[in-house]
Amino acid sequence: MLGFALGVNRTIKHRKGESTLLQVLSFFGGIVVLALPIVILLRIKQEGVYTGYSLALMIILSLSLTARPLKRIPLAYIAVIAVGVGLFWMALKFKETQLGKEIAMETFAIIILLILAFVFAMSFFVEKSIGALLAILGWGPVITLLSAGAVIHGVLIGAGLTNKSGIFQLLGIAA
Repeated sequence: MLGFALGVNRTIKHRKGESTLLQVLSFFGGIVVLALPIVILLRIKQEGVYTGYSLALMIILSLSLTARPLKRIPLAYIAVIAVGVGLFWMALKFKETQLGKEIAMETFAIIILLILAFVFAMSFFVEKSIGALLAILGWGPVITLLSAGAVIHGVLIGAGLTNKSGIFQLLGIAA
């Protein structure tokens, strides 16, 4: 019901006119709904009580309820959530196999937690590296030098002074 109310509110009103109360309730409701599949996988041991489809629906609903706040979250967190969802889905499917029935779900949870920690560290590093690279590329003098190089490159090729390698031929980098 909360998701329906939020959907109607977002459809009828512009972003500025949306209900703050619905936004906050939806975010926390989405977090709770996102946690439910994890709790179900760890605590409910009965066969046939849940299906992969119901868990997927819960996950999709939780992501839709938290979509706007998630847009403001760094890539590292989103990557961890996406990988975590996939790993828990795989754990559910593996748990249905003969080998999966012999391994405790807590073992799966520990392995998934370690993988998620690694994914978080790597995605955080990649995000910061890309941010630093973009900051350097967006710096005024760098833009000026790159633009001047592109103009010189185009003029050299256009005037027929070099082959299609342009400035790189003059610099001896290309033939």
